Amino acid sequence: MGNLPKILVVSEEPFNWENGTGITLSNIFKGWDIERIANVYFTDRSAKKSEDICTKFYRLNRFANLPALGLRVLMLPILKRNIKMELPHIVPLSASEKSFQKKMLLNYLAGAELSPLIISGSLWKWVKEYNPDMIYSMLGNGRVIKLTNLIASKANKPILPHFTDDWPDCIYTQNEWMGVARTIFNHELQKLFSRSKHGLCISDQMTKEYIKRYKIPFTTVLNCVEDDFFVPPQQLNTETEPIVFVFTGWLHLNRWKSLLEIAEAIEAINKNGFNAQLHIYCPEVNRASFSEKFNHLRSTRFMGSVSSAQVSEVLRLASVLVHVESFKENIIQYTKLSLSTKIPQYMASNKPILAYGPSQLASIQHIVNTNAGYAITSNNRDEMKKKIQTLIENKELRLSFANNGYIFAKENHSQSKTHERLRSVFLAYNSVN
Repeated sequence: MGNLPKILVVSEEPFNWENGTGITLSNIFKGWDIERIANVYFTDRSAKKSEDICTKFYRLNRFANLPALGLRVLMLPILKRNIKMELPHIVPLSASEKSFQKKMLLNYLAGAELSPLIISGSLWKWVKEYNPDMIYSMLGNGRVIKLTNLIASKANKPILPHFTDDWPDCIYTQNEWMGVARTIFNHELQKLFSRSKHGLCISDQMTKEYIKRYKIPFTTVLNCVEDDFFVPPQQLNTETEPIVFVFTGWLHLNRWKSLLEIAEAIEAINKNGFNAQLHIYCPEVNRASFSEKFNHLRSTRFMGSVSSAQVSEVLRLASVLVHVESFKENIIQYTKLSLSTKIPQYMASNKPILAYGPSQLASIQHIVNTNAGYAITSNNRDEMKKKIQTLIENKELRLSFANNGYIFAKENHSQSKTHERLRSVFLAYNSVN
């Protein structure tokens, strides 16, 4: 990947192999010239930075958000009540989810993210010495978009934004600060696009929508899969009973409820003489929150968390891979244009996919359009049991779905193909700026 521009990545999380954002960033930029990549980030969390991808890091400490610290002191009596937010604050609350405490927390978070940033001279010196050709960011909230705009303005460099969820359509839409938060955000978004001649999206559906919405070109770039992750058919294990359905990933955004319906369907099918299991691999925080809701199901097992290095082995030993999404309208608004980062891995592992979620979601459409598995798109328990039982009984169908997904992923989701696409975008973008 020679002859590429110097990139400064602005992010909430650093490059790492431990969480979703860090892994996606690391996959996209793996193989980049290490002298031509640098990372400014916010988080105080202790994720181990992936220095095989990048060695130039600058972490902003919490005093960069000094006004937010003052807000925290004012809000401390409310925050001490340990308000439980089941959904990320970006997702609009439904009428039944709203309460005074949650509204106050939303106002606090909006104020913290949109308050003025106090940037030390050492950051500007660091940016000047690195002298990037462009600023790349997945953004995600007001704080990161403000920092991206500040750096781009100070360095007089273009911005290449990369959108992985439709958060711009959802964030600060719940009358935070009597609508002022959304007004400030819209101003920051306009500033961002004034410095952007091109953008990146995580799905074709989002690319089409964002071209219409923001009036600039966009290219689809999603989480890619390392070439050695792909499992050729001759390396697949011979299947034996039980048929093992495997879910990997986070259970937030109400995905646990959809997964519970899958689990209950498998339990009911087994009562008719079949032998199937559901194995759930999720972060420990999800297991602690949701595993008890599955305790009555003998066919379901929580297997613990799995590192990025272990994912390929877990998927290889599965019979069917499971992807689920929520049917709640406010969550659909947030996820409708997103393509789950694990779907390319599912397809590359050469296994059939069982998907459950609304038909309009990009993730569900991707599985349907590639014929990589069955998609259940309504809350019809009979249809669900029928399709799951068919997957259990019909090995040839499982192999057909698996092969379709594998071929598509090889042509479209491999790291080498993604790097080719990125290289053309970066070079073309750099030439017009």
